[in-house]
Amino acid sequence: MFAPHLHYEPDGVGAEWKPVLVVPYRCDDRVIVELSSSESLAEEGRVMKHCVASRWREILGGYSAVFSLRDEEGRHRSTLHLSKEGGTWHAVEHRAFRNADPESTCERAAVSLVQHLNQRQAPTGAVLAAH
Repeated sequence: MFAPHLHYEPDGVGAEWKPVLVVPYRCDDRVIVELSSSESLAEEGRVMKHCVASRWREILGGYSAVFSLRDEEGRHRSTLHLSKEGGTWHAVEHRAFRNADPESTCERAAVSLVQHLNQRQAPTGAVLAAH
């Protein structure tokens, strides 16, 4: 497992896990922030008006990660859910506000992040956590 939990309650309240990225990843004018607690997932869901908060069990299972893609001013632009199967990361879902399709700049940033994670090299501006 890549993301063992650090704290866990049966209902998910207070759940935290070790992130894949130690620091945010930057691509063009997008900053990708990994969501590493049930509270950060809930906040992302409130801001973006979608159900990302329900993903905490998958992440605690060790084979998923969720990221918030933001502009340089910190405004939330989209949410990216990745899954790791057979050692390879792939996008499960990538949604903008109210489940709309993400902007092309967010799509490019998401593709860049997945490519870097799969190369097992630290993306520019990011450090991968030890597995």
